[in-house]
Amino acid sequence: MTVSTRFRWSVVVCAVLLMPIAHGTAFAQTRPALTRDVDNGDLNPVRLSTFISVGTTENFKDADVATVPAGKRLVLDNASIWAFTSVASDKITAVWLSVKPGGNFLLLDPAANEVRPLAGGASIAAYNRPVKAYFEAGETVYAQVFADGNASSKQVNIYLQGHYVNVP
Repeated sequence: MTVSTRFRWSVVVCAVLLMPIAHGTAFAQTRPALTRDVDNGDLNPVRLSTFISVGTTENFKDADVATVPAGKRLVLDNASIWAFTSVASDKITAVWLSVKPGGNFLLLDPAANEVRPLAGGASIAAYNRPVKAYFEAGETVYAQVFADGNASSKQVNIYLQGHYVNVP
């Protein structure tokens, strides 16, 4: 190998070895991957659920889902609803989530995703959506179900997933 060939190879080897240092920022990830850090004490995963039955003489029913503990903020990431009516003329028209005793609400429409008719006129409505809702310490997550028809009772299961964040 001649001196010039050795010199060329040494330049190539040095360039390959030094490239990650010189261009490290070009290959760096600019945004962190979206992951849930369950080991972080500031993020505590939570699943909440409630069952609401709207009777034959009612067109509205409500329930408290959960009260946010002191020193925490509840961040809801996903909402799922499963609703059942046994008669075709009866419908679940809306499900609301809000802060008790009122305020802004989040509309969860069970008919927006899937309504499946069953034998005998019954139907099942299913809803599963990403949401972003915040509830502060001491606030109560409040669910309201609205229905039309009085031939049968209507059952609604509400499932909420999210996490608590520590608030100083």
